Amino acid sequence: MSQSERASPARAWFTRWWKDLLLALLLGILGGVGSFQASRQVPSVVTQRAAQNAWFDADSHRIYRNLTKKGVPQKGTRKHPLFPLATVRQVKFFGQLGLPQIEAVRAFQAVTTAGWLIALFLLLRAMGCRKLDASLFSALGGVSAALLFWSTVPETYLQSSVSILVGLLLAAAVTRRSAEATEQYSGRRELILLSLASAVTLSMTVTNWMVGLAAALTHATWKRALLVSVTGLALVTGLWAVQRTAFPETKFFLERDPSDRQFFLRSETGGPLAIGKVLLLDTMVLSRPELTTHPLRAEHRILNVQQSPLGSGGPLGAAGTALWVALLGLGGYVLVSRKEHGRMRLLVGMALFGQVTLHLLFGVVTFLYALNVLPLLLLVAAQGSVTHRTRPFALGLAAALLVCAAVNNVQQFGAATQMMAETRWANTIQE
Repeated sequence: MSQSERASPARAWFTRWWKDLLLALLLGILGGVGSFQASRQVPSVVTQRAAQNAWFDADSHRIYRNLTKKGVPQKGTRKHPLFPLATVRQVKFFGQLGLPQIEAVRAFQAVTTAGWLIALFLLLRAMGCRKLDASLFSALGGVSAALLFWSTVPETYLQSSVSILVGLLLAAAVTRRSAEATEQYSGRRELILLSLASAVTLSMTVTNWMVGLAAALTHATWKRALLVSVTGLALVTGLWAVQRTAFPETKFFLERDPSDRQFFLRSETGGPLAIGKVLLLDTMVLSRPELTTHPLRAEHRILNVQQSPLGSGGPLGAAGTALWVALLGLGGYVLVSRKEHGRMRLLVGMALFGQVTLHLLFGVVTFLYALNVLPLLLLVAAQGSVTHRTRPFALGLAAALLVCAAVNNVQQFGAATQMMAETRWANTIQE
């Protein structure tokens, strides 16, 4: 076979997908630039001990030190197994380019945001959305409250959300040749892809392994699903061992953390309705944030939307919430009624059910977990655009929502950063 013949498959693939890649890259660049600029509006006190956990109960002070200070113990690896390996040296690279520490962290978050949007666009295309539709729903992700508030501060949830998207992309690659396959895949290539999906989803947040486990169950027989899951666990364990050579004080991710008990079934969350409001609605269109006492530590103050009424951000916020509910309802109807991409639809449904159930039981400030749910909600909402009958309604709702969500969320982001800047902080959470 000549060299030109060997190169033809790659050339054919590029010819077919170059427009998608270009659109994805453009969306990623716009999102990354937006994230970087918005992060500069966040007061520096967010990363200081005085206001630790004040940004919706985020560990921004600890994460910032982990990313920028040499020799700081990486305490979060019980829940985030490979976070140091995936972040610390990358932030250091931006510092070596001459950026101050805080700017290096912002630049890394911006690049990760770009990757998040690229992965979302490609996943939407893999699930049957047209280019225009995938661009529109990716833009919705870009202006969502979850991405705006969590791509602009040091935390683990942006990387965690990327791992969910990549895991779903790997699962979609398994079924891309036959959207209506009736037999379980068993080839070596498919097992490798599913094993990688299992490892990727486990790597950033332990509980997100549910996505990798669901991918294995929906794309393979139970015996092969078990093999895939064990392989994914072994990959992460091996990489964790490599990571420990650079970060000796990291904790093993299968160790129990006794402090987790205090976060189960807390009445301070406001119950299932308040949790559901935050996870399903505030994730896209944020209610008015309030400065409240910490649910578990009355002497500390934090930003929170747990008890904020729907639409409290103003008329555009109320309209955006109504549009988002309608879009989710339409997409949910198509998700359960269409026949194409059956395994991927089942996987998205299982993952969304798992995430919502988890945070009905675990957590206090639910908005902290918004980015783990947002990609799944967007995939559900986007299903309304894949059938001819519902597509005009879905696109109209999404276009109107894009305007309402963008304006509302920028306003709420400004209100949150202003409260952070104007408040005298005296939180003294022990390290």
